[in-house]
Amino acid sequence: DSAYEHMKRRGLDSVAAALASEHSIQAVAVDLHGAGVSESFEDIEIDLGLAIRKLIGTKIKLICALDLHGNIHNDMTSIFDFMVGFKTYPHEDQFETGH
Repeated sequence: DSAYEHMKRRGLDSVAAALASEHSIQAVAVDLHGAGVSESFEDIEIDLGLAIRKLIGTKIKLICALDLHGNIHNDMTSIFDFMVGFKTYPHEDQFETGH
């Protein structure tokens, strides 16, 4: 839990800093595992997605890339505007997936 909470806080702080900058933010893109868990969260992708969505609201797009073995749940479709999965292992298609 402490490792996840630390990473979550750092990510949310980064998003908050981007929102506070003078630049217009049109989207937030995150590279997630897709099958992450912690002691308190069965699905950290959903928890993190909800926390980011709370920060950015509904007008800014929220996009995520997931490992090819990532678990996509129906709940994620109401959080993320777009989800894409890596197609290779090892993940050599990072550029293509990001593009």
